[in-house]
This record gives sequence, C-alpha cells and structure tokens, in this order.
Amino acid sequence: MTAGDIPVLDASYPAYADYSALQFCAVYIDSDGYARKATTATDVRGILQDKPSAKEMVCAVRELGHSKARMMTHAGASGDPLSVGDTDGRLIHGTPATDTICAVALEAWTTTDQIIEVALMR
Repeated sequence: MTAGDIPVLDASYPAYADYSALQFCAVYIDSDGYARKATTATDVRGILQDKPSAKEMVCAVRELGHSKARMMTHAGASGDPLSVGDTDGRLIHGTPATDTICAVALEAWTTTDQIIEVALMR
C-alpha cells in the first residue's frame, strides 16, 4: 500500500481494550499479540489508524511510512524528533539522547490533541 508515493505498511492486531478515542495515537504490541496504547516506557510499534471500540476488535497499526499522529501539549516544529509523551500514546518533542524516538514531525503543532503528519522511524 502507498500514501501518495510514500510506501506504508499497516498491520492488523486485536485491540487490548476500547481505543475508539485514541485514533492516531502510538501503540505497542504486547507479548500476547494485542495492540496496547504506548506510554513513555514502551517501545512503539506504530500508530493506530482506526477506532477499535472493544477488546479483541481487529485494528490497523501503521508500522512504516507517513501517518497522522495525535500530539500532546508543548508546541513543536516540522523536523522535530518525536517520542511518546503520556499514557495515551500521544507524541511530543523528544530528545534523542534520552528518549526513544519513534517519528519525525512533518508539520508544526501548537495544541493538545492536534493531529499532524509524521514519518515513522523504526
């Protein structure tokens, strides 16, 4: 699949819970194969692309390419490295020396829950 000329990879996983309010947030895959919302302490697998409304509902996770992403407070600029900033998988400006960088911002953002385009890094 592609988004314009950018190749993307979306994988399917069962959701760990109702994540209907977390579209475009970062997720990781747990040891049982469930997509769970990422936190600052987890390794990001990708960005949730849809709104699974129940546990075990199949969801799409963008693992490669460009994606929309939900941002946390703290304004940022295009080109900023991004890491998970809270317990809901929202992204924030990250510091490569201390944070696990999962994406690069392709747009600026100024508000909480603003959705921007990012390039995923794995």
